[in-house]
Amino acid sequence: MSNRKHRDSQEVCARRVRELAQAAAGGNRQCFECGQPGVTYTDITVGCFVCTSCSGMLRGLNPPHRVKSISMTTFSQQEVEFLQNHGNETIAHSMPPNSRPARTLV
Repeated sequence: MSNRKHRDSQEVCARRVRELAQAAAGGNRQCFECGQPGVTYTDITVGCFVCTSCSGMLRGLNPPHRVKSISMTTFSQQEVEFLQNHGNETIAHSMPPNSRPARTLV
């Protein structure tokens, strides 16, 4: 793939992730872990959106979660599709009630 096509593809993916983070549907505007508004990171391990504080805690887990900045990194098409198919609300519904974060979407 040429550099221009590759760059254009990365820009489309980055824009789609930003759109997913701002979408009212799916609960992605709030951190999945603590409920703080204004998410800045994605947790690629599970497919949710989190705040800066929680992203640091997720990186510190053993094994660490794969956390990516929404505005400072690139996303592959596969990562975008993973986030589209998951998201905060979908993840919350798929977890057993006793293992959901204290702040829950369901």
